Amino acid sequence: MEMTAPSFPILLEVTVNLRSELQALIKQVEKSEGTTQQGAIRDILTDLFHECDDLGLDADAIIESAFKVVDEENELNGN
Repeated sequence: MEMTAPSFPILLEVTVNLRSELQALIKQVEKSEGTTQQGAIRDILTDLFHECDDLGLDADAIIESAFKVVDEENELNGN
């Protein structure tokens, strides 16, 4: 059976759900750590960097790639 890539609406739904979950996580970290939104995002990123180290992944390359995706999305959205 041939596999095909998911359609754009499915990818968009996954992205929207992920962003909603991240927003909830940020609020949860703010409350539990008694920090600001910026502090919560810093803490989440710090844990992601530790996870990259544990998995042997290049966090710098991932960040660079993420910035490229943000630029592409902003361009598509006219930002």
